[in-house]
Amino acid sequence: MPLLSFTLNLIGLGAIVLASLIKGEKMKRILVLLFIGNALVGISYLFADNGINGGASCLLATVQIVINYAFQSKGKPIPKWLIALYAAGFIALNLWLGGLGLATFVAIAACMTFVASILQSGGRGYRLCSLANAVTWGAYDIITHSYNGLITHGTLLVITVIGIVIHDLKRTLKEG
Repeated sequence: MPLLSFTLNLIGLGAIVLASLIKGEKMKRILVLLFIGNALVGISYLFADNGINGGASCLLATVQIVINYAFQSKGKPIPKWLIALYAAGFIALNLWLGGLGLATFVAIAACMTFVASILQSGGRGYRLCSLANAVTWGAYDIITHSYNGLITHGTLLVITVIGIVIHDLKRTLKEG
Protein backbone atom coordinates (compact mmCIF):
# COMPACT_ATOMS: atom_id res chain seq x y z
CA MET A 1 0.00 0.00 0.00
CA PRO A 2 2.83 2.52 0.56
CA LEU A 3 3.75 2.40 -3.14
CA LEU A 4 0.12 2.93 -4.18
CA SER A 5 -0.17 5.81 -1.72
CA PHE A 6 2.99 7.40 -3.08
CA THR A 7 1.87 6.95 -6.71
CA LEU A 8 -1.58 8.47 -6.11
CA ASN A 9 0.01 11.31 -4.20
CA LEU A 10 2.44 11.99 -7.04
CA ILE A 11 -0.28 12.07 -9.70
CA GLY A 12 -2.43 14.28 -7.46
CA LEU A 13 0.53 16.56 -6.97
CA GLY A 14 0.89 16.89 -10.74
CA ALA A 15 -2.72 18.03 -11.08
CA ILE A 16 -2.41 20.55 -8.26
CA VAL A 17 0.89 21.85 -9.65
CA LEU A 18 -0.81 22.53 -12.97
CA ALA A 19 -3.59 24.37 -11.12
CA SER A 20 -1.01 26.59 -9.42
CA LEU A 21 0.53 27.57 -12.75
CA ILE A 22 -2.65 28.53 -14.62
CA LYS A 23 -2.58 32.17 -15.61
CA GLY A 24 -5.32 34.75 -15.31
CA GLU A 25 -9.04 34.30 -14.89
CA LYS A 26 -9.39 30.60 -15.70
CA MET A 27 -10.84 29.49 -12.38
CA LYS A 28 -12.93 26.68 -13.92
CA ARG A 29 -9.76 24.98 -15.20
CA ILE A 30 -8.15 25.45 -11.80
CA LEU A 31 -11.17 23.81 -10.14
CA VAL A 32 -11.04 20.76 -12.47
CA LEU A 33 -7.38 20.20 -11.68
CA LEU A 34 -8.00 20.73 -7.96
CA PHE A 35 -10.77 18.15 -8.07
CA ILE A 36 -8.44 15.56 -9.57
CA GLY A 37 -5.56 16.48 -7.27
CA ASN A 38 -7.59 16.51 -4.05
CA ALA A 39 -9.29 13.22 -4.88
CA LEU A 40 -5.98 11.46 -5.49
CA VAL A 41 -4.14 13.03 -2.53
CA GLY A 42 -7.10 12.25 -0.27
CA ILE A 43 -7.12 8.61 -1.32
CA SER A 44 -3.33 8.45 -0.90
CA TYR A 45 -3.64 9.59 2.74
CA LEU A 46 -6.13 6.79 3.36
CA PHE A 47 -3.86 4.15 1.80
CA ALA A 48 -0.94 5.40 3.91
CA ASP A 49 -2.84 4.67 7.17
CA ASN A 50 -1.99 8.05 8.66
CA GLY A 51 -3.35 11.54 8.27
CA ILE A 52 -7.02 10.55 8.36
CA ASN A 53 -8.01 14.21 8.79
CA GLY A 54 -6.04 15.09 5.66
CA GLY A 55 -7.61 12.31 3.63
CA ALA A 56 -11.15 13.04 4.68
CA SER A 57 -10.63 16.79 4.23
CA CYS A 58 -9.34 16.29 0.69
CA LEU A 59 -12.36 14.15 -0.17
CA LEU A 60 -14.78 16.70 1.31
CA ALA A 61 -12.92 19.35 -0.70
CA THR A 62 -13.76 17.47 -3.92
CA VAL A 63 -17.47 17.85 -3.15
CA GLN A 64 -17.03 21.57 -2.53
CA ILE A 65 -15.06 21.96 -5.76
CA VAL A 66 -17.89 20.38 -7.76
CA ILE A 67 -20.38 22.77 -6.15
CA ASN A 68 -18.16 25.78 -6.88
CA TYR A 69 -17.66 24.61 -10.45
CA ALA A 70 -21.44 24.57 -10.94
CA PHE A 71 -21.69 28.15 -9.67
CA GLN A 72 -18.72 29.25 -11.82
CA SER A 73 -20.26 27.65 -14.91
CA LYS A 74 -23.42 29.67 -14.41
CA GLY A 75 -21.47 32.85 -13.64
CA LYS A 76 -23.05 33.10 -10.20
CA PRO A 77 -21.30 34.05 -6.97
CA ILE A 78 -20.99 31.53 -4.15
CA PRO A 79 -23.66 32.36 -1.52
CA LYS A 80 -22.37 33.39 1.91
CA TRP A 81 -24.42 30.65 3.59
CA LEU A 82 -22.68 28.06 1.41
CA ILE A 83 -19.26 29.39 2.40
CA ALA A 84 -20.30 29.08 6.05
CA LEU A 85 -21.48 25.53 5.36
CA TYR A 86 -18.12 24.67 3.77
CA ALA A 87 -16.28 25.93 6.85
CA ALA A 88 -18.67 24.19 9.25
CA GLY A 89 -18.33 20.93 7.32
CA PHE A 90 -14.54 20.99 7.59
CA ILE A 91 -14.63 21.88 11.27
CA ALA A 92 -17.15 19.15 12.11
CA LEU A 93 -15.37 16.51 10.01
CA ASN A 94 -11.97 17.21 11.53
CA LEU A 95 -13.23 17.36 15.11
CA TRP A 96 -15.14 14.12 14.60
CA LEU A 97 -12.16 12.28 13.12
CA GLY A 98 -9.32 13.82 15.10
CA GLY A 99 -10.76 15.00 18.38
CA LEU A 100 -9.28 17.97 20.19
CA GLY A 101 -5.63 17.90 19.28
CA LEU A 102 -2.95 19.93 17.55
CA ALA A 103 -3.19 17.96 14.28
CA THR A 104 -6.94 18.57 14.16
CA PHE A 105 -6.62 22.31 14.63
CA VAL A 106 -3.86 22.55 12.05
CA ALA A 107 -6.01 20.54 9.61
CA ILE A 108 -8.95 22.89 10.26
CA ALA A 109 -6.73 25.93 9.59
CA ALA A 110 -5.51 24.32 6.36
CA CYS A 111 -9.09 23.62 5.32
CA MET A 112 -10.05 27.26 5.86
CA THR A 113 -7.22 28.35 3.54
CA PHE A 114 -8.56 25.88 0.99
CA VAL A 115 -12.07 27.33 1.26
CA ALA A 116 -10.59 30.78 0.66
CA SER A 117 -8.65 29.48 -2.36
CA ILE A 118 -11.64 28.01 -4.18
CA LEU A 119 -13.63 31.21 -3.68
CA GLN A 120 -11.18 33.26 -5.71
CA SER A 121 -12.12 34.63 -9.10
CA GLY A 122 -8.74 34.03 -10.71
CA GLY A 123 -5.24 32.65 -10.52
CA ARG A 124 -3.64 35.44 -8.48
CA GLY A 125 -5.99 35.15 -5.52
CA TYR A 126 -5.92 31.38 -5.78
CA ARG A 127 -2.10 31.32 -5.62
CA LEU A 128 -1.94 33.55 -2.54
CA CYS A 129 -4.41 31.35 -0.66
CA SER A 130 -2.64 28.25 -1.98
CA LEU A 131 0.62 29.50 -0.48
CA ALA A 132 -0.95 29.62 2.98
CA ASN A 133 -2.57 26.24 2.32
CA ALA A 134 0.73 24.54 1.42
CA VAL A 135 2.43 25.87 4.55
CA THR A 136 -0.42 24.81 6.83
CA TRP A 137 -0.80 21.33 5.31
CA GLY A 138 2.98 20.93 5.48
CA ALA A 139 2.80 21.55 9.22
CA TYR A 140 0.00 18.97 9.46
CA ASP A 141 2.10 16.44 7.54
CA ILE A 142 5.02 16.93 9.93
CA ILE A 143 2.79 16.58 13.00
CA THR A 144 1.16 13.38 11.68
CA HIS A 145 4.31 11.93 10.08
CA SER A 146 2.54 11.90 6.69
CA TYR A 147 5.71 12.19 4.67
CA ASN A 148 4.09 11.53 1.29
CA GLY A 149 1.86 14.50 2.03
CA LEU A 150 4.88 16.55 3.07
CA ILE A 151 6.48 15.87 -0.30
CA THR A 152 3.29 17.06 -1.98
CA HIS A 153 2.85 20.17 0.10
CA GLY A 154 6.53 21.12 0.04
CA THR A 155 6.53 20.84 -3.73
CA LEU A 156 3.33 22.87 -3.95
CA LEU A 157 4.88 25.56 -1.81
CA VAL A 158 7.80 25.91 -4.22
CA ILE A 159 5.60 25.75 -7.33
CA THR A 160 3.15 28.28 -5.91
CA VAL A 161 5.98 30.72 -5.22
CA ILE A 162 7.20 30.19 -8.80
CA GLY A 163 3.65 30.82 -10.07
CA ILE A 164 3.45 34.04 -8.03
CA VAL A 165 6.78 35.23 -9.41
CA ILE A 166 5.96 34.32 -13.02
CA HIS A 167 2.38 35.52 -13.19
CA ASP A 168 1.71 37.93 -10.36
CA LEU A 169 4.92 39.79 -9.52
CA LYS A 170 5.85 40.30 -13.16
CA ARG A 171 2.37 41.71 -13.85
CA THR A 172 2.52 43.94 -10.78
CA LEU A 173 5.92 45.28 -11.86
CA LYS A 174 4.64 45.96 -15.41
CA GLU A 175 1.55 47.77 -14.08
CA GLY A 176 3.54 49.70 -11.42
